[in-house]
Amino acid sequence: MFGTTASGRSVRTVLTAAALATLLLPAGGAASAQERRPPDRDRPKAQERARPQARPRAQERPRVPHRGTVVRVLPREHVRVVVRGLPYFYWGGVFYRTGPAGYVVVGAPVGAIVGVLPVGFVSLRIGPAAYFYYGGVFYQPYQREYEVVAPPLGAEVPYVPEGATVADINGVLYYFSDGIYYRPEIRPDGSVTYIISQP
Repeated sequence: MFGTTASGRSVRTVLTAAALATLLLPAGGAASAQERRPPDRDRPKAQERARPQARPRAQERPRVPHRGTVVRVLPREHVRVVVRGLPYFYWGGVFYRTGPAGYVVVGAPVGAIVGVLPVGFVSLRIGPAAYFYYGGVFYQPYQREYEVVAPPLGAEVPYVPEGATVADINGVLYYFSDGIYYRPEIRPDGSVTYIISQP
């Protein structure tokens, strides 16, 4: 079902499933956060699409380490974040956990609270709700900080994470990364956007 990351080329407005597989993935990257459990809050279900509202530079895919990458030394500016009793380390949109040979890059845990968004984030709005997107992770404002949240269905983002694979499900092309499906869509101007979807 899954293939390798798609290579780039120009696309036409009307595409077959085979042509979609060749779409270009856009080229791409503190005070200590105390443990807390954010209160349950109703988040809007995205019935209307969130469209990117960032500056052009922010729409380039960031270069972030792949999941499973091991580093011996954490970034100097990192902060410790505790989520549901588990310790993480965070900096620049990347989360780490302690491993046997150093620190392992892991997926962003939903519920993590961070004080600073990574440079190059994309601002989104779904109805009245504000979201921020970076490297496949969604954040929402929480008090004066930012909370990692589940991806809102219907959100429209300008790129998929590096390393995303191609999935053909019932004849529909998706990109897949960290449990999230992105459906490519061609805009009237010929540019490609990606819709958070549930096949």
